[in-house]
Amino acid sequence: QSYYSIVSRLTVILISTRMGFKTCSKHLVSSIVLLICLSSFVTASDILVICPTASYSHQQPFLLISQGLLDQNHSVTVMTCNPEKIKPHENLTIVDWSFHYAVLGNKTSLQHRFSQWENQRFFSRSFSVKGSAREWSHPNTKKFIQNIISTNKTYDLMIIEGWLHQSFMGLIDLVGNPPMILMATAHSFSFLTLPFNNPENPSYVPVIWTANTDSMTFWQRVTNTIQYLTYYWTFMQTIELEDELRHEHLDKKYIKRSLRQIFQDDPRTSFLTSCDSRITGYARPVQPKVVEVGPLHLVEPKPLDQKLQAWLNDAPEGVIYFSLGSNMRGSSMGDFRRNAFLKAFARLPQYRVLWKWETEDVMQGQPENVLLRKWMPQQDVLAHPKVKVFIMQGGLQSLQEAYHYGVKLICIPMFGDQDLNCQRVNKIKTGISLEFNDLNEENIYQALKTVLEDHVYSENMAYYSALSKDTPMGPKEKSMWWIEYVLRHKGVAHLHSGAADLSLIQYYLLDVIVFLVSILISMVALIYLISRRIVCALARVSTSIINEDEQKKKKVK
Repeated sequence: QSYYSIVSRLTVILISTRMGFKTCSKHLVSSIVLLICLSSFVTASDILVICPTASYSHQQPFLLISQGLLDQNHSVTVMTCNPEKIKPHENLTIVDWSFHYAVLGNKTSLQHRFSQWENQRFFSRSFSVKGSAREWSHPNTKKFIQNIISTNKTYDLMIIEGWLHQSFMGLIDLVGNPPMILMATAHSFSFLTLPFNNPENPSYVPVIWTANTDSMTFWQRVTNTIQYLTYYWTFMQTIELEDELRHEHLDKKYIKRSLRQIFQDDPRTSFLTSCDSRITGYARPVQPKVVEVGPLHLVEPKPLDQKLQAWLNDAPEGVIYFSLGSNMRGSSMGDFRRNAFLKAFARLPQYRVLWKWETEDVMQGQPENVLLRKWMPQQDVLAHPKVKVFIMQGGLQSLQEAYHYGVKLICIPMFGDQDLNCQRVNKIKTGISLEFNDLNEENIYQALKTVLEDHVYSENMAYYSALSKDTPMGPKEKSMWWIEYVLRHKGVAHLHSGAADLSLIQYYLLDVIVFLVSILISMVALIYLISRRIVCALARVSTSIINEDEQKKKKVK
């Protein structure tokens, strides 16, 4: 609780006219004692939140956490591409990076199917390094850094995205070397967990860009391992390029360690919070400093506008909701695929289709059961009981919303972690995945018909929806608890695993294996040599005895 809630209780007690003096005094003394006890750890802190990624799906969890920290009376500085999405507050300072969306829109196209190798190159170089360079060079960033230097401003905690734009981790030395929390807005995949030496075995942990599951064939394990090694190399190269940016924009006296040291070996890296969960990901071991909080962006659904509500309510057998997310525009799919969807929808007249379409209000050949809208309140739509199927691109947040509200899936992966997400949907039979380049009227229709009519998909989705809701505390509450925990104890050194201090040779016991194998080989060799000597000695004795017998026989003759 904050000081304000305690003070308000004191005020209510003091102005209460229905209570006697003794009762009032008793409550007053109790509240004062409580206030004194809490004052040792309920204190406002200065927190720096850095989210450089120009994608709202990445920004949203950071903004929700920032708002929660402000509600707890902390002072928060937020470096964000979406400053308009956070409520004004007297304790809030904004570093505005909203320019990045306009620049990114001119330089980057996400409107095509990415291969696994394109994903690696794009997110590591084009998206991360080039994006970081633009943000470091922006006047708002320079103004922030200059203000820190001129005022010797320090922070009590730093929260930053760990996957992309790692050069901004280098600000930790500038702002007083506070504890640092990495946040993963997608899966907590292999290289985000490097600072904690989390077990990441490619034999059953699929690389984020692949369409593998946790049950791989031999050749899938081969390709998964190759992907793991190549992406490790790419990731480390990206860290070096990001470090060059930091050296370019920060004075050397504010750079005490390499970025690789900060990322891999810094004891001030308290832990990693991931928006993933075992519902949308696969079960695997995690270190105590890797905390899965789940879908931070989930909020209570709000009422739909009356017109849309009535349209959904009147659907004869249900509604199919179609949206490819905030990055992929439905209108960029081309005429052939668009017409394939229209024809497939026309073959299901008993269902209504709500389609997020960004360019037109009505399209040529549009069936009567299809409604187009340029924007949708997605969570509110998915919460409607008439929505039966969600056609989507496989983004993690959309997937989490579908599971939470129990809406079956048709997945069309495009880039990033979407192949991984969609393959899991296939495996657990909560939906069907379709390949974007192979879309046609028939496979769209058959996929919809199967998901709508096969009870297996409904039963499986109901099961996972129940799992999504069965948690001891919400994702936001869990995140806030851990953040406050780090602030109270100035880090979580007691959760540090000795695995993080080991080299790869030590961690995988390669030195021990070599030692034990050497002993075994030596013992086998020794036994062999001794046995050979014994056999040779016995052979000599036997030969000698035989010779003596032969000589005796000759003498007798």
